[in-house]
Formats: sequence, structure tokens, C-alpha cells
Amino acid sequence: MDKPKVIVYGTDWCSYCHSLMDWLDQLGVAYEHIDVEADAEAKAEMLAKNGGEFLVPVTVIGSDTVAGFDRPAVKKALDKHGIKHA
Repeated sequence: MDKPKVIVYGTDWCSYCHSLMDWLDQLGVAYEHIDVEADAEAKAEMLAKNGGEFLVPVTVIGSDTVAGFDRPAVKKALDKHGIKHA
């Protein structure tokens, strides 16, 4: 079974996006960052996962989506999908 991916949809100018990614780095969690302003297809994916609302960051962990920088929700999703973190 493949390990679930962690994807962070965000923008270069979003301080919450950078804070989330810094925090994931501190936890030792590997993730893929996708800049939704540079990738129209990714923006459409993010909007679909977030009910059509443009809000960043949006973190996808396995089958779970977390809108905004919500540490408890991200940790819960990491634990649910067996992704080890500090």
C-alpha cells in the first residue's frame, strides 16, 4: 500500500502557507507544494476540493482536506493516515 501524499496548495505571497510549510518541515513531514497562481489546473483542483472557495492554504492528506492553517486538523489527518511526525 502506498503512503498517502501530503499536498499543500498555496501561493507565494500567503504568509499562512509559508507558516504551514515551515511547521510541516519542523515536524519532518514530506509534502508537495503547489502554487495555485502559477498552475491553473492545480487551482481548479484546489477549488474543487474546497467547495469552490479560494482560500489558501489547502492541505490534502490522503483523502482528507484541511482548509486554512489548522494545526489540530492537520495533525489529526496525519495521524489518521499513519504519517509519522515529530
